[in-house]
Amino acid sequence: MSAESPLLLALDLTGTFAFGLNGALTAERAARLDIVGVITLGMITALGGGIVRDILLGALPPATFRAWRQWAAGRCVTH
Repeated sequence: MSAESPLLLALDLTGTFAFGLNGALTAERAARLDIVGVITLGMITALGGGIVRDILLGALPPATFRAWRQWAAGRCVTH
């Protein structure tokens, strides 16, 4: 039996994607960064937002350090 249901996994990855998309759009619109800046800020907000969320919920260690899926979801924002 899986420790995590598919619905919770989908919601978690959607949240990580949303954090990254928000960071990338902010980098483009407000800061007018180039593509490297947009990718960097998108990755930082995607992974950082998920880490902060997990710490506030008491889910330690954060999912970012337990599963490769969060890294992949953060990277999807930039491609």
